[in-house]
Amino acid sequence: MIRLNHSIPLSLLALAVMSDCAIADPKYDFMLHGYIRSGILANADGNRADSVGLMPDGKWRLGNEEDTKIELIPTVTLTSDSGVVAKVQANITHSVEMHLRLELSG
Repeated sequence: MIRLNHSIPLSLLALAVMSDCAIADPKYDFMLHGYIRSGILANADGNRADSVGLMPDGKWRLGNEEDTKIELIPTVTLTSDSGVVAKVQANITHSVEMHLRLELSG
């Protein structure tokens, strides 16, 4: 009985090696997309401004924000000879509010 217990894992390993899934050479494809922006908005007095005033509600136009934001989107695609096996994508975002007051002496 002891010899049989040792031969079962060995035969399972041999079957796994001979199967198509174990022989297939997995390939990984990595892509990284994203953007980084940072801005400081201040008026003529050196105080913080909410927006430049290009539009009535122009506060959230890209390039018209007083915060710093990093957004990265990494994507990993696993393929085999038979096609795509898995695709994993994440959205990693970090944002920091900027509160700045400049003291100008004249």
